[in-house]
Amino acid sequence: MIDLKYPLRFEFKLLSLTNEIRVFDSSGQVVMFVHQEMVKVNFKEKIKVYSSEVMDNQLYSIGSEGVMDPPASYNFFDAADQKIGTINRKVVKSLVTPSYEVLDASGALVCEISEDGSWKRGLGAVAKAIPVVGSFTGYFLKPKYSVADSAKSKLATIDRENTPGKPSFVLSENTQMSPEARQLVALASIMFAVMEEDKD
Repeated sequence: MIDLKYPLRFEFKLLSLTNEIRVFDSSGQVVMFVHQEMVKVNFKEKIKVYSSEVMDNQLYSIGSEGVMDPPASYNFFDAADQKIGTINRKVVKSLVTPSYEVLDASGALVCEISEDGSWKRGLGAVAKAIPVVGSFTGYFLKPKYSVADSAKSKLATIDRENTPGKPSFVLSENTQMSPEARQLVALASIMFAVMEEDKD
């Protein structure tokens, strides 16, 4: 387990056969490098998380469940291939606004991720359909998401920065969490961002 220093910034690099995500900590250092192959084996994804872009030290792996495209559920595994948690998209609720639940290895609810101000999504969808205007929606519509525990206390916030052609997200801690919780929330937030990008 690595000691993650929030806030964390996720920067996407979208390629034809792979997606790459660089995760920077509060000091600006790359602390995780996520490599996602776009070609699936047996209809399932296997995403690898390394400590750097050199990809010589694997920290985690992330695997999809089922054959939905895009997947609605991912499991997280540590370097010893032990399951540490799961993120599930609430499919029906997410038709209206993004909604996800994060579980620990035993299946207990750790937190939920949901959008603040769902009106922005509706306005953004309308704006994107307008020629020229849609290209600039990212400059004035910046979605924000809350990570809240089972008691609805906010643990963290995810801010999307809609830089054209280079999606990025910032994960900020609202309540001090344990190293284990920081680890799971970070992995869940990364996959939340991936699933939201896949939807768009």
